[in-house]
Amino acid sequence: MTLDLMREYIVFAKHLNFSHAARELNLTQSTLSKHIAALEKELGFPVVTRGRELQFTAQGKAFLESAQKVVHLYDAEIVSLRESFALRAGPVRLYEGMVRWTEFLNSINDIPIAFAEMRAGESVIGGMEKGRMDIGCGLDFSISPLMQAVAEEKGIETMPIASIPMGILLSRDNELAQHKVLTREDLQGQTFIVLDGAFYDESSAFTSALFGQDLGLRFSIVPITGSLANIEYLELGDKLLLYSRENLEMLCDRRDDWVLFSSLDGKSLRAPMALYYRKDEPNPDVARLIMRAREFFDPSR
Repeated sequence: MTLDLMREYIVFAKHLNFSHAARELNLTQSTLSKHIAALEKELGFPVVTRGRELQFTAQGKAFLESAQKVVHLYDAEIVSLRESFALRAGPVRLYEGMVRWTEFLNSINDIPIAFAEMRAGESVIGGMEKGRMDIGCGLDFSISPLMQAVAEEKGIETMPIASIPMGILLSRDNELAQHKVLTREDLQGQTFIVLDGAFYDESSAFTSALFGQDLGLRFSIVPITGSLANIEYLELGDKLLLYSRENLEMLCDRRDDWVLFSSLDGKSLRAPMALYYRKDEPNPDVARLIMRAREFFDPSR
């Protein structure tokens, strides 16, 4: 007896009507009737009494219960096998930027992981779309309704994890460099540099949301080959660069014509970060890692 025949019988039992059941199964009524007759022959007893109205026999009811158990058990085993194979499919591929969260990575030593590099001209989201990484990490663009909508359209979820210190870099020739304290009003109409065109949409939307849409910020792509490897040769002119404070401090050690502000209106400048993951990710280890990250970065823990 095949599973298909059992499934047909379960659908037939749901309707107790050949016509309705055949329609759901995309079979002709005569085909379904033949299948049920073949089932009865194999079982050695009738499952229904035929007349003006179909009725289950005692044996038919008992077999329905058995058929449902068999089908449910089979389906559950298939799901378990798929999860098992997914576990063996390989480690969870994390964006290399996750290396900054050493304490968290040490706490998930029971989940196999590997790091995926971001390629030139490719954003983290782009790497996820191409299937090169399972979990991305970067600025929490969920603070921007525009970028959140884009992520949802692509089937990508964002999970806030923490914030990191940021800085605003500008040339010593910039008139803002003479200010002792940088204020939000000082940013009105300013132009921020985006180092990689692949990040333009994300960076501009995030920066505008971080500082406020009312400032009328502008953005300019200044491609840097090799990103931070060559950023020390960047010429800022009258533009500003928002980046992680740690990296900007290292850069300022190499050049004395830059000025770094690490606060705004007297308050430490920080940017929220998030993990990105696909809603339909089949690897259960990805879900496990996200759950562990949610627990680890929970501020109430």
